[in-house]
Amino acid sequence: MHVLNGPDWWCVVLGEVTCGHTELARQARRFASRLEVEPLIDRGGNSHVVWADARRTIVTGDVAGTRLVFHAVHDGAAHFASSSYVLADLLGTGVDQGWLGLRLSCPDVIPLSTRSAHERVAVVPPTRMLVLRPSHAPTTMGRPPRNAALSLAAGGNRLYEALRAEVGAPLTGLVTSDLSGGLDSSSVAALAARAVPLIGLTLDAAQVGNEDLAHATRIAATQPMLRHEVRRIPKTVLPYTDLDRVPYTDEPWSDAVLYARTRWWQQQLMDLGSSVHLTGDGGDAVLSGSPAYLADLVCDVPRLVREARAWAQLRTSAALPIVVAAARLARTSERSARRRLVRELRTGRSSHQGAAGRLRWFGAPDAAWLTTEGRRAAAECVPLPDDRAGDEGPIGDRIAGNAVLTFGRDHRIDLEIAQAHGLRQVAPFVTDRVVRACLSVPVCERTSAFIAKPLLRAALSQHVPALVLDRSTKGDYTALHYAGLSRNAGDLRALFTSSRLVASGLVEHQHAATVLDRAICGADVRLAGINDLIATEVWLRSEEVRSRISWITREEAADGAPLSAGRPGHVHTDA
Repeated sequence: MHVLNGPDWWCVVLGEVTCGHTELARQARRFASRLEVEPLIDRGGNSHVVWADARRTIVTGDVAGTRLVFHAVHDGAAHFASSSYVLADLLGTGVDQGWLGLRLSCPDVIPLSTRSAHERVAVVPPTRMLVLRPSHAPTTMGRPPRNAALSLAAGGNRLYEALRAEVGAPLTGLVTSDLSGGLDSSSVAALAARAVPLIGLTLDAAQVGNEDLAHATRIAATQPMLRHEVRRIPKTVLPYTDLDRVPYTDEPWSDAVLYARTRWWQQQLMDLGSSVHLTGDGGDAVLSGSPAYLADLVCDVPRLVREARAWAQLRTSAALPIVVAAARLARTSERSARRRLVRELRTGRSSHQGAAGRLRWFGAPDAAWLTTEGRRAAAECVPLPDDRAGDEGPIGDRIAGNAVLTFGRDHRIDLEIAQAHGLRQVAPFVTDRVVRACLSVPVCERTSAFIAKPLLRAALSQHVPALVLDRSTKGDYTALHYAGLSRNAGDLRALFTSSRLVASGLVEHQHAATVLDRAICGADVRLAGINDLIATEVWLRSEEVRSRISWITREEAADGAPLSAGRPGHVHTDA
């Protein structure tokens, strides 16, 4: 925590920052002098900032959404927190069922919404800042817009400087790093190994045809300061194992089905004595975009056609429907896209499937799980277009920016799990500086069907061995999920025998049971949807039994008044 004080203001930074206290103070003075539009805009890392002066209090998180700001009004006073359930316990409210329905059907819309997992608790979208003024209701103000104006070469230089700063800052004590064999984790490990000795760890899934381990081994051989270690994944930690042990988190955790493996993996790191663990998480989100970037190429028809043909070959489909979809997306406003999403939710039907169907503002809603009432509740939660800041800019860039926020929202829970287990985990790709560097390059420049992550190659081609950047594919671990489904079939079926989601009226029991049975039998189903359904069911069960937090006044805290609920570490006082 950093505390900064000025003549008529004070500022607190909560979380990881990668610039020093002197630099933070300089940035604070610039904001106080109105030379910046956001407090501590270039602090690096991932953190919350609370700024207060005589006129207002400003609260903001990071640009990727891994540090969210929640707020609520209670007894006429505004309260803010970094978790929604903390404020829900203050208000005495429960789960927002409509929000759950929207998360199950359209997760990429969630980061744009001002609603949270708990009723009457609002969240500030990462594109905005919370503003509190005496005797006024809470409001928000926009953060600086993302200007995607740099060339690939200039953006590469900026990304390298940002990665070097973010990778180097946390390297104290024993450093460990993921070395999966994929492009992102290998780049982080190789860059870190230039600064300090570290241990690179690779998971061995013992799968035929999976080249991850072999590629990781070759990379490690080029790094003198990198000690390579391999851990074979035991069958006892297959996906869908120990779901009854998943800890409570602020929101449903997308990777809840992997909890047993996550806990086992984190124990390996702690047994090694890891002081900080680096990952390549978030690289896919910030370094490139979905095929929706083709909408920004409609004025460059030759390149649009070339890229569309390449995507068609990758998806074994025709190129013409992709070109048509790109042209249609280029003419579609965000307002009309959200209206279409509402219609699709209410009817349970969506159009434009296949490769061309991916060229849209938001993913096609996976509403088949939901009841009619569940779809209606989810549709009512779709935020209005003016709920967000920064509507200017190419469509592809805005869609890619939303994808970063979607990943950041999920990664926030990953960090919560790691912290709960005593592990300091750092994902350089979702830190403020790196995200800003990546989004400074238009998505149509940093994405291509012909080359994997050209921006990362532009950034690191002179700084890591060519072998690191040669990998354009990654291992497929789908077989482990199906093995886990089979091994844990009884527990999974029991989970939906008395489903909380079904009891709430959100989910249609017969459809969920049928798809789950098909998956257990090895049928080709959309595992991401099943995993989200299971994660939400597990979260609802843990929400029922979690310890509630007691709020007390400052006077009661000073008097040492006993708490009626919660634990000693969960004491909150009102402002």
